[in-house]
Amino acid sequence: MTIRFVCLQPGVPCEVIIPLESYISGRQSVDWRARRLLWLEIHGRLRPDVSTDAARSELQVLWPGILERSIPLDARGDRETRFRSQTIGIQSAARGSSRYQGTFANPLFVLAMSVCLLLLIISFNIASLILAHAASMRRETALRIAIGAGRARILRISAFEGLLVVAAGATLGFGLSLTASRALLAFWDSGPGRIALDLRTDLRLFAFIVSAALLSALAAGLVPALRAASTAPDPRIRAADDRSAGGRSRVGAVLLSAQIAFSLCSLSVAVLLGRTLSNLRDQPRDFAREGVVTFSLAPVADSYGDRDLNAYYQQLLAEIEAIPGVVAAALASDPPMGVWPTPSEVGAASPNAAEGVTATSGCVSPGLFPVLRTPLLAGRLFEASDRTGSEGAAIVNRALARDLFGGASALGQRIGFGLEPGVHDRRVVGVIQDRGYRGLRRSDVPAVYVPCDQRGLTWAEGFLTLVVRAEGLDSDMVAPVSQRIEALGVEVPVGITRLRMRAERARVRERALATVSTAIAVIALVLAGIGMFSLAAHTVRNERRSIGVRMAVGADRRRILAWVLERTVRVAVAGIAVGLPLSILAGRFLESMLFGVSSVDPWTLAGAGTALGAISALAALAGALQASFVQPMTVVRED
Repeated sequence: MTIRFVCLQPGVPCEVIIPLESYISGRQSVDWRARRLLWLEIHGRLRPDVSTDAARSELQVLWPGILERSIPLDARGDRETRFRSQTIGIQSAARGSSRYQGTFANPLFVLAMSVCLLLLIISFNIASLILAHAASMRRETALRIAIGAGRARILRISAFEGLLVVAAGATLGFGLSLTASRALLAFWDSGPGRIALDLRTDLRLFAFIVSAALLSALAAGLVPALRAASTAPDPRIRAADDRSAGGRSRVGAVLLSAQIAFSLCSLSVAVLLGRTLSNLRDQPRDFAREGVVTFSLAPVADSYGDRDLNAYYQQLLAEIEAIPGVVAAALASDPPMGVWPTPSEVGAASPNAAEGVTATSGCVSPGLFPVLRTPLLAGRLFEASDRTGSEGAAIVNRALARDLFGGASALGQRIGFGLEPGVHDRRVVGVIQDRGYRGLRRSDVPAVYVPCDQRGLTWAEGFLTLVVRAEGLDSDMVAPVSQRIEALGVEVPVGITRLRMRAERARVRERALATVSTAIAVIALVLAGIGMFSLAAHTVRNERRSIGVRMAVGADRRRILAWVLERTVRVAVAGIAVGLPLSILAGRFLESMLFGVSSVDPWTLAGAGTALGAISALAALAGALQASFVQPMTVVRED
């Protein structure tokens, strides 16, 4: 039977749905109904007269009783206290429930705000251009009014010209949105664990684009159109025309200052996000990525049953390592750069050990760290003798050894973790350096590893990840390794990822943010440069008579050029001065998304301000050079 159901997790493909009882029966080595396991999410539909807040309040009242009936029978002391401290959450699933909503909510909001900022910059730029166009058409408009054209007709002409631009811009924008949406989706819509989003364009998007274009055109062109309609009907009144030109220049200067301020804010955001991406790319990783492929394993039907998984995995590793081109293979409950479990408390028998240290934990086979070329700092790695029946062994990373034992050696110390950190049943046999295992932003997180043969009841279910190192191209190993796994008839590879690609995907959010914000900043810089060029050129045209008179009485061209530059550069300086506090506010908002850079980094602000100032100065210089071509005698004859 086929049903139309996209599941409750936006972005997560949902292709096969199975009954819960079938899921549980296929994993018989763990009692999934055990009280100690709280692993289900419950989804329900509220009655129309019940709000989410009311349901949350009622559930909070019932939750202590539910916990009381769920306490494991063998829970005592601290374990019982921790069990009772668990909380329950309830949230609306009207738009689904997905971890991507939390992961991408802030970045998408930043992109939306960046686009709005760019729209403001474009609107200011258009308003400045319309003012300049209105100034150049002022005499023609005055003639039209003088021969009988009403002001309403002048407004209609201006509105029609604007609508033509809006139609062309909206059509072009709709076409570009097709390419932009595909490019944005390409950042994360590939490989295992891909995010499946529907970004198809439709009439709603086109209507939004047209509405935004109309509102922007209205906001940008309203004042210039009203100014054009208020033109004096007598074109011979040159003095009045010149005075109004000065007023238009001041309005244009204010608009350009605002445009430069927003451009500086956009550039600062792009620099901060770009430095974050660079810092994450340069993060140290204590594992080799090239040539390594991971295979997530899942059972075939109820193949686990009462099978001796330790013997099966030994056979699996032996057969994988026999494949030509495979250098080594190992197993892990949680692969590098994967989703690691919630940290748990770690305790030690030493009286000098710290209290309340939390660490992530996982099981590995003896060959994992050599496969990944992870450096051993002290002690030894796991061996084949570290198995069920022998003394419990553990390997800790440098971060846990530092936090738990301070300056003392961790080797030989007895530790406990998980539900019962006070039961110190494992001895530390080695210390490794594993920066980057749990993600780029969690480079130095405390962690403890145990042999998979000693993983105990909580890890007895299997569901391990096979890690394979190849001597040639890692992609060449995918097919033969997958075939060998399936040939054993116990498990199938449900997720195959090259470790190099996994590391790249760990930066997908930051790369998308940095790329889009950089593109927006470049557009903003180009528009700022165009605005400065237009202002300088417009100043030269408005002051052409004054420039001609100055040159006629002896002013050289360099002084004239410096005078025009001084008038235009002041606008850029004012915009940068206003943009600096805006950039600081934007950086504060981005603080949770930055890495390795301060939200108010002075070098970022100084670099962005200098870059924008240099571009503005060059654009102003290009526009001001027109003053060098003014001929004094020509100006005098025109008067």
